[in-house]
Amino acid sequence: MTTFALRLLLSFSLLKAFVIADNGMDMSMDGAMALSSGSMIPYLHFTRGDTIWFLGWVPQSSGAMAGACIGLFLLALVDRWLAAIRAIADSHWRQRGQVIATNKLNSIVKSDGSKKATPTRAFPFRYIPPFIFAHDIARGVLHAGQMALSFAFMLVVISYLVDPQWQRKFSIIWPSVLASFVLLSLPHLVRSVKNGRAYSTFFGISEDLSGDEYSALAVSSNTVKRRYRNSLYATFEKILGLLGSVFYWTLPGFVLNAGQLVIVTAYIVTVVLCIVLDAPLISNSNRAGFLALAQLPVVFLFATKNSIVSLLLGPGNGYEKLNFIHRWSGRIMFLGGLLHGSLWIRNHLQYNIAILGQQKETSGIAAFGLLGVIVLSSLRPVRRFCYEVFYIIHMLSFIAFFVTICYHTIYATPWIFPPLAFYGFDILLRMFRHRIKDAVLVPVDSQMTLIHVPYSTSGWIAGQHVRLRVFFSGRIFESHPLTIFSAPPEISCITSMPQGVSFGVRACGDWSKALNRYAVQAVTELQAETCEKPTSTQENEQVLVEVPIQVMLDGPYGGCSVDLGNYETALLFAGGTGVTFTLGVLDDIIGRCVKLGRKNGEITKRVEFTWCIRSFGSIEWFAPALMDIANMAALSSNSANPIELHISIYVTCLCNPEAIPPIPNCDVTIIRPSLYRILADITTPPRHSPSNKSEPSQELPPISLEKRKSTSTDPESEFGDSLGSKLSWIENGGGLAVCASGPESLAREASNAVARLQMSGRGVQIGKIGFHSEVFTL
Repeated sequence: MTTFALRLLLSFSLLKAFVIADNGMDMSMDGAMALSSGSMIPYLHFTRGDTIWFLGWVPQSSGAMAGACIGLFLLALVDRWLAAIRAIADSHWRQRGQVIATNKLNSIVKSDGSKKATPTRAFPFRYIPPFIFAHDIARGVLHAGQMALSFAFMLVVISYLVDPQWQRKFSIIWPSVLASFVLLSLPHLVRSVKNGRAYSTFFGISEDLSGDEYSALAVSSNTVKRRYRNSLYATFEKILGLLGSVFYWTLPGFVLNAGQLVIVTAYIVTVVLCIVLDAPLISNSNRAGFLALAQLPVVFLFATKNSIVSLLLGPGNGYEKLNFIHRWSGRIMFLGGLLHGSLWIRNHLQYNIAILGQQKETSGIAAFGLLGVIVLSSLRPVRRFCYEVFYIIHMLSFIAFFVTICYHTIYATPWIFPPLAFYGFDILLRMFRHRIKDAVLVPVDSQMTLIHVPYSTSGWIAGQHVRLRVFFSGRIFESHPLTIFSAPPEISCITSMPQGVSFGVRACGDWSKALNRYAVQAVTELQAETCEKPTSTQENEQVLVEVPIQVMLDGPYGGCSVDLGNYETALLFAGGTGVTFTLGVLDDIIGRCVKLGRKNGEITKRVEFTWCIRSFGSIEWFAPALMDIANMAALSSNSANPIELHISIYVTCLCNPEAIPPIPNCDVTIIRPSLYRILADITTPPRHSPSNKSEPSQELPPISLEKRKSTSTDPESEFGDSLGSKLSWIENGGGLAVCASGPESLAREASNAVARLQMSGRGVQIGKIGFHSEVFTL
C-alpha cells in the first residue's frame, strides 16, 4: 500500500477525531500568532514509532502502520454503526415510551384488582421522555460506547504531543507515591482487620432494641506477657522511630507538621517540574492548563468523607487527616489556571487578538473566575465564621466550574469522570451510613449539653465522630461534627448514662448555644409539668434532665490511628471539649482490658488520663463517666492482669474550687501543665523506689479521693514525682501510646513533645511510640 493510500485511509478514519480535537486547549490562531512545536494544534502524523494509544499501540514498520490505519478505519465504522443504532433506537423508544405512559394514565383499577381502559382526551406530547429502566440502560450503554470511541480517537490525534504526556506522567507519579504509602500502612491495616477495628463501621451505626443492657465481666486469668521481637526487627523499628520523630515537629504559626510539609513540598515540586520541563511557556501556556486539569482527581479523592484512600490506609486515617492534600491541590490547580490564563492573555495582547468574544476565551475566563471564588471562600476565616456560606459556595461553584471548563476545552472531559466517580462513591456510602434516631438532650449547665442516642449497639469505634443534625427550632439543615465519647455497649464501662452513642456539645457557637437554650427551656417546661404530678424524687430528676428529640447521624468517620492495646503505657491528654475524644478512647481500652478480659491480646498496663480545663465546674460535664471508668479499672487491681488508671485534671482558673466530684484516683491541680514534663515523668523511673514495679496494689489504693490544689506557677517544679508516685513503674521496652486532642496549640505542643522524647536517649529505651492528635477546629 502506498504512502498516499495510507494517508487517505487514515484521514477518513480520523476525520471525526480531528474535528473534535480542533477545539482543544490551544489558543486562537488568528492574526500572525504562531505557536512553537510544543503547541496543541492537532494534525495527522504518519511517522514510524508514533504512539497511538499510550505504549500499547506503537507501529514500528510499514506493515504495522497499514494495520493501524485499517484498524482505526474499522473502529470509525463501528462508531458510525453505534450512532445509527442509537438514532433508530431513540426513535423507537420515544414512541414506545409515549405508549407506555399513555396506557398507565388511561387505565383504572376495578374493585377486584383488574385494570380497565377508559376513554380520555389525547395525552399531550412530553418534552422530557419518561424514565423506562429497560430503555435507558440500553441508551446509556450505547452512549458510553460512543464516548469511549470518541475519546480513543482523540488520544490518537494528541498522543504524540508533549503537554498531555507530562499530564499523564503526573497522573502516574502521584498514584505511585500513594500506593507506596498504602503498602507502608498495610501492617496497620492487617492488625486492625484481625482485632475487628477495620471496616466494622462500613455500614454505619446499628441498634438492637432487644439486646440486654448488662454483660458479665470476662476477667482473664492468664498473665499478659510482653511481646518480644527479634533483635533485627526491634533495631529496624527503633531506627524508623528516630527518623519518623522528625516528621512530628510543628513550627509555631504552621498548621502542618514537618511530615505534611514534606508531602506538600514534594507535590508542588512535582507539579512545577511537569509544567516547566520541555515547555516554552511564553509562547505556549497550555502545559499549565493541562496540569491544572490533572489536579481534579486529587482534589476530589482527598476531599470526600468516604475516601478510598481512608479505607486502604486503615482506621484513624479519615478525611480530616487527608484534607490538607485536598486544600493544597486545589490551590495548585488555581495557580496552574492563573499561569495558563495570564500567559494566554499576554499572547493575545501581543498579537492584538480579542480576549473576550469567542466561546473558548469567554468560558476560560469564567472557569478561572469560579476557581478564584472557590479559593477565596475556602480561606480559614470564612470556614471558621461562615461555614454554611463556605459550604454552599463550594458546592455550587464546582458544579458551575465543571460546566464551564467542558465548554472551554474538550480535553477536560476525561478529567471530570474520576471526580464524579469519587464523589458518587462517597454519596453511596453516606446513604448507607445515614440514620434518623430518637435521642435525649441533657443540659448539664449553661455551657454543656449532652446528647444520648440510646439502643445503639455497634457500628463505631472509640474516637470516631459523626455529622449530627438535631431537629429543633428550624435548624434541621445544619450538621456539625461531634465526637462520640462512649465505646459500644459491649465494651463500654459507663453505666450512669444511657447505653449507646453519646456526645458532648459545648455552647461556644450559634448552633450550640441555641441547642443549650432549647434544652434548658424544655427542661423548665418539663419541670413545671412534673411539679403538678406526685412522683418520686429520683423519677422527677430523671424527667427533668432528659429532653426527647430526634437526630440524624451521618457517619461515623475518623478514629484513633493508634491501638492502645499494643502499648503497655498510654497517655491521653485533652484540652477543653477535646476530652470527648480521649474519654471515648479511655472507655474503650479499659473495657477491652477489664470487661472483655483482653480477648484480643491487649498488653496495656498503665493509663494516665490528663484533662486541662478552665474552671472546676467543667469537671461535672463528664464526672459520672469518669467515675464509672475509674471504678471499672479499680476492679482489676486484684486480678492477674491489672490495669492502672490515674486521672489528672489541671485547672487554669481559680473559680468555684468546691465543685470537685469524688472521682477515684484523681488529682486536681491549679496549673497549666507542660506536656513534655508529663511525658518525661511517665517514662522516667521514680527516684525513691525504682524496683516496685510489681506491687501496684500495695503502693496505691484502688480508689483515692485525694484532691491536690496548688497555686505554684512553675510547671517544672510542680510535677516532681507526682506521676511516678501514682502509677507503678514497669520496665522499658513495652512502648508508649500518646493521644492528644483539643485546640491546634495543644496538638502542636503534643507532637513536638513526642518528637523531642523520641530523639532523646529515653525514646530509644521506651520502645515503639505511637502518636495520634485530634484537632478541634475548622
